[in-house]
Amino acid sequence: MILCKNAFEKWFYELSVEVVLLEFMTSRNGNAINNGIKEWFKKVSVVGTGTLGSAVIDHFVRQGCSEEINLVDCDILLPHNLSRHTLTTDKVMTSKVRSIKDSYHGILFQKINAIDGNFLTLSRNDRERLFKDTELLMDFSTSIAVERKLANDERTFRKCTSFLNPKGDDVVLLIEDKDRISRLDFLEMDYYRNLIVDERFAHHLEQTETVSTNTFSCRSESMILNYENVRVLSAIISKQIRKYYALGQACLSIWHFDAENGIVSRLPMTITDWHLETQGNIQVYISNAVEKEIQIMVNASPDKETGGCLFGSYDRDHNSIYVYYMKPAPEDSIHTSVSFVRGFKGLTDEYKRITKLTYNQVRYLGEWHSHPNALNTPSDTDKKQFEELREEQQSQDLPFVQIIHGNNGLFVTAVM
Repeated sequence: MILCKNAFEKWFYELSVEVVLLEFMTSRNGNAINNGIKEWFKKVSVVGTGTLGSAVIDHFVRQGCSEEINLVDCDILLPHNLSRHTLTTDKVMTSKVRSIKDSYHGILFQKINAIDGNFLTLSRNDRERLFKDTELLMDFSTSIAVERKLANDERTFRKCTSFLNPKGDDVVLLIEDKDRISRLDFLEMDYYRNLIVDERFAHHLEQTETVSTNTFSCRSESMILNYENVRVLSAIISKQIRKYYALGQACLSIWHFDAENGIVSRLPMTITDWHLETQGNIQVYISNAVEKEIQIMVNASPDKETGGCLFGSYDRDHNSIYVYYMKPAPEDSIHTSVSFVRGFKGLTDEYKRITKLTYNQVRYLGEWHSHPNALNTPSDTDKKQFEELREEQQSQDLPFVQIIHGNNGLFVTAVM
């Protein structure tokens, strides 16, 4: 049957047409509205797009938490990464940052920039792109070198770093306060101190099983981490980063996920203040927790010299020494009114203990002793001891710190 033109048009225009508007990935603002996000960043930057980093990025994008996001990483997606990464199989052997950027293509007004490179060796132009107008830089690189470089960067925007423990049931967050008094490096050192002195963290850094991934690189083994744990903990960290940024407060905390019972527990860590002593071009940072412990020992031994061993970490790239743990005088030490000979009993076991708890991040740094009812001026014996121990430490390419407590405060000297 063939309709004439008039009959066809009459039939065609009388057809019922239903218009359906389909939206796949809407706009950044739409994502924020759908998630109840009322405040967001103009620009954040992310260093490290691995297991935890990619998950937090996913939360930020899907919740519309930032208008612009800079991504920095030099890594590619390997097959074994797929078990925990947000990227999919078609992105294997591609740049993580470029593929993450592409995966969110189509979200209106969501700007994502990919910098394919090693943060530690970025060009001047790339650093400028990364830092300009950034309100918060989030480090998920699991690199101590990256974290300390960020800590020593004098730009005023805040930084945070977050990482999973080896078993993947704890996530750690270190975020600076708005005035950057609690810098990332200080928070890192407080993290180690808490691991040493707080029994809640006795198993935090215990190692887990690994699985073989390939036989042609140094990355031939991968830690066994449960994907469910990663997604739960990454969601918590995404929320907590935004919370503490809004509060302007520093945060040093661990969130532990008890998967069997479906419980997440927050385990806050103690943040200390730091006292700086400058020795030439060397910065010696002493935790006030150590100073308080020294004072307690001095008060308990008002007429006899006392002392102990100093432990902490050091950073040659920035000529910094951090003293955050003190082991009191062993029981076989000798105390007189004018001398102190530090004993050895139990020191080896103590060093093994703190080394295990911090996964080899703590070092013996030096000695301290008191001058009761006297100035902290070094005696000839003190000077001789300093030289002897300095030579011994430097023969192992280690720094040495000497502290003397007198009635006029602390005398500090050090070498790198």
